Amino acid sequence: MITATVRYKLPPHIDSAGCREHFHKIAPGFQQVTGLISKHFIWSESGWAGGVYQWATLDDAKAFYSGPWLGHSRAVPGAAGARGQIFQGGLRK
Repeated sequence: MITATVRYKLPPHIDSAGCREHFHKIAPGFQQVTGLISKHFIWSESGWAGGVYQWATLDDAKAFYSGPWLGHSRAVPGAAGARGQIFQGGLRK
């Protein structure tokens, strides 16, 4: 399993209510993403927002972040400077 995190600094005028409204608006678009198991939207009082994603494969994650998402993220206020990281799971004790 692959886990990815993406976070970006919000413009000061976007508060938790505005962020939540945006999340509700875009959530349906994630329902048919190939290989996406789950997405959790995140927001912090420090002005950061983003998501935690679980993917079926590393290829699915890479395809998503290099495809349409990249163009869309540049259109979201503050998201042009998004910071993301992909983690590979499967490590067991």
